[in-house]
Amino acid sequence: MITDIEGTKYCPKCGEVKNLSEFGNDKYKKSGKCVHCKACRKSYRMEHKEQDLIWRQKEYVNIRRNWNKWYESTGKYTKQENMKCFLNTSIEEVHLHIRYDNQSGHFYDTKEGVQLIEVRTTKKYLEVWLPVFRVHCKANRLAWFMATGEWAEQVDHIDGDRMNNSLLNLRACSNRENGCNKEKHRTGGLVGATLDRNKNKWVSRVMEGTGYKHLGSFSSERDASLCYCRYVLKHGLVRREFLPEIFTDEELGI
Repeated sequence: MITDIEGTKYCPKCGEVKNLSEFGNDKYKKSGKCVHCKACRKSYRMEHKEQDLIWRQKEYVNIRRNWNKWYESTGKYTKQENMKCFLNTSIEEVHLHIRYDNQSGHFYDTKEGVQLIEVRTTKKYLEVWLPVFRVHCKANRLAWFMATGEWAEQVDHIDGDRMNNSLLNLRACSNRENGCNKEKHRTGGLVGATLDRNKNKWVSRVMEGTGYKHLGSFSSERDASLCYCRYVLKHGLVRREFLPEIFTDEELGI
């Protein structure tokens, strides 16, 4: 059995005798020091960082569910009112509590420095729990707000990866522009072209108001998509960067 010499302590994790300064304080221990040294505790946290994040996500879901039940039952809380209040908060006040890393796309508590809990929704978006404001906000919208100071109508992931919320992968857009960057369009499907199987024709149409406006029928998908792209560009409905790169500026009439 290894006994501690005065001014030193034995760490059972690494098997070394170290100075007391190498151990953290623990008021619940008889010696007043932690069982393991700081280096071993740090390496343990790094090894179990991913598991700890999963556990925090589960705890977050349970806490959020309990908070919602209690506040809604007492009439002191509604999600809509809290979110409305947060959307009217100035960017300066948000920066006092939250820090956004535009390279990694993660969020941190400004005072404590810990990463805020991120939860993946059913639609594979990341939501961030903001305990100070008592709201959960989509990570891509919050990232754009903290970088620009303005809330965008929608924020598009350029590469289609909804888990990548770095600033270089985000861009503000409208609902129509966001639809131009769907997975089927990134994998070869041309925007604005729909196949009519009954007539074996490609139909070009655009949503206006509550219905569709028919632009024409074509024998090829490319021609139908080109017709759509020319129309939305002419009327300022979609910006050039959201349209297929296979079309040249001359074809689009720019």
